Amino acid sequence: MSAEANKALVWRVWEDVWSRRDLAVADELFTPEYAAYERSFQPMWLRAFPDWRFDVEEMTAEADRVVTRFVGRGTHRRRTEAFGLGAVEPTGRPVELRGYITHRVEGSRIVAGRETALLDRISLFEQLNG
Repeated sequence: MSAEANKALVWRVWEDVWSRRDLAVADELFTPEYAAYERSFQPMWLRAFPDWRFDVEEMTAEADRVVTRFVGRGTHRRRTEAFGLGAVEPTGRPVELRGYITHRVEGSRIVAGRETALLDRISLFEQLNG
């Protein structure tokens, strides 16, 4: 696939999987192992942040790699146990998470990405802990 086709594929992660909350698309976009991860992670994250939204600020692609700079925003409504934050009881606070992720595409599926995510966890933790 071309770099532009790879960008279009990754764009669907943000639009279909996260904005539309359509996990059925995961099997179409990701390898089976990666799709299983998304299907388990997203509901857990959305339980803690039910109004969570990602905004793509920039996306670039070259060959089989697509780099996305993003910001996620939501309100902390339930206990958080993800992203290395440990257990954080609900605060009711609006929070923001900025980061970058590099997805790698083979054929017509995303084969890697989550292990490349660079997230501003410290800022998120500070927001949750006031």
